[in-house]
Amino acid sequence: MSPNYMVSVANETAPLFMCDPEEWRDIIGYEGVYRVSDWGRVRRIATGRMLKQFLNPQGYSLVHLCLHGRATTRMVSHLVADAFLPAKTPTDTVVRHLNDDPSDNRAVNLARGTVSDNAHDAIRNGKWHPSNGSANGQAKLTEDNAREIRRLCATGKFSQQELALKFGVADSVICRIINRRAWKHVV
Repeated sequence: MSPNYMVSVANETAPLFMCDPEEWRDIIGYEGVYRVSDWGRVRRIATGRMLKQFLNPQGYSLVHLCLHGRATTRMVSHLVADAFLPAKTPTDTVVRHLNDDPSDNRAVNLARGTVSDNAHDAIRNGKWHPSNGSANGQAKLTEDNAREIRRLCATGKFSQQELALKFGVADSVICRIINRRAWKHVV
């Protein structure tokens, strides 16, 4: 970030968008030892020092926490979610980054949800495009094959098992193509 977009807060440099008062809460399981902020920063209470964050290969921020001589590595997004988001429900399996930036751990950018919710976020934000049909690297058939399977089945001359052998796929694949549960995008 350019210096024009930075502000100094308590000897720490923070982006200007973080000029709202920073709220700190104890980290669950580390009460009285560590706190996490709604900006996604972590500090040790005794010293007031910010913990150094590092990124895993997927780009998620991690911190090392130590209690009674035992060190653990935790994802910052999970610490923020546990401190600032509503309680986890049985269907919540992931902490989602609403802007799909895994290093942006502000509470306003996080939400609990499912893997499906996370995929919808990625599609909405243009970070992921599902591969349909032959664009999928694991596809054994092409769009023309799907049309041909539907055409041959409609003639009544071939069973699903015969079509499966002819095209080198399982019977269930043929059934899904015929019933338009697979290759739906092919007219």
